[in-house]
Amino acid sequence: MNRSAESRQLYLIIGSAYSRQKKVEELFPEAKNTASVRVYHGWEFDPAKFIEEAQTYPFLSSRQVLILKDADRIAKSAKESLKKALSDIPPFTSIVLETEDMSRDDLLYAWAEESGAVCRLSEIKGQPEQFVRQFLKKEGKSMAPEVIDMLIKNCGGDEGLLAEGLVKLALYAKDKNEIGLVEAGLLSEHGTNLDNFALVNAFSRNQTGKVIGIIDELFAEDNEVGPEILGGLNWHFKRLWRVQELLASGHTPYEIAKDLRMPSHFVNDLISHAKRFSRDRLSQVFEALYELDVQIKRGMINPRAGIESFLIRFSG
Repeated sequence: MNRSAESRQLYLIIGSAYSRQKKVEELFPEAKNTASVRVYHGWEFDPAKFIEEAQTYPFLSSRQVLILKDADRIAKSAKESLKKALSDIPPFTSIVLETEDMSRDDLLYAWAEESGAVCRLSEIKGQPEQFVRQFLKKEGKSMAPEVIDMLIKNCGGDEGLLAEGLVKLALYAKDKNEIGLVEAGLLSEHGTNLDNFALVNAFSRNQTGKVIGIIDELFAEDNEVGPEILGGLNWHFKRLWRVQELLASGHTPYEIAKDLRMPSHFVNDLISHAKRFSRDRLSQVFEALYELDVQIKRGMINPRAGIESFLIRFSG
């Protein structure tokens, strides 16, 4: 951090998703009160709405935190609008700009450096083994020492990758109490499951070009990967259906994360994706997935072409 972050109203936090979330919790302990937090995303950003929110006194709390994820992805004109309109941030508002990386030449970087604090977070500096064991204890799971070593090695000491890998393993292991070498191997350099998660993540963020690239890599490694991809997509859309049910019942993002047993810093992307689908549209998704699965199993369609067409059809 290049300046003291105490009592600042503007922060630029650079690092992995996990480390950024931890930093927000450190800076704003009250952020667990979801009524005081609003989350925006750079890939669907409305600067006018953000500015209006920042300048409006919060209804349910005395202070509000506006978080803009993927801040590097917003248009230059939007960045200029933010800096001009919010040159004096109201005392009841704090703004957090989040990104995995950002150039010092970026307008938002200069704004944060001049008017707030820039927090560039580093990789794990402590004991990664302890980090893993704390996570396993929380999830009620265990892992042999050689499996822990393998996981840490594959993640290269990156806190974000390690945290995301653990979350994925916990989801994959489901009811298993012990995560073994087989499960951990899926997150290795040649394991397809991590790429399948990457595919779902890119699809949920409407990164169509990246989605097609991941599909190319998956089928290049294994021509029979089609059913596994369909399984991952089916899992993802079932979660979207559940998110919609919870939102309709008035649940908060924190409550949704708890219901889905996933870290709160991952649930915002899921909620955003769920909001892009109506119930009828999601029903069409499941019908299309079923039809595609039948066609692939009967050899009626090229798996890669069928999956690409499905993803393009339901993107956006």
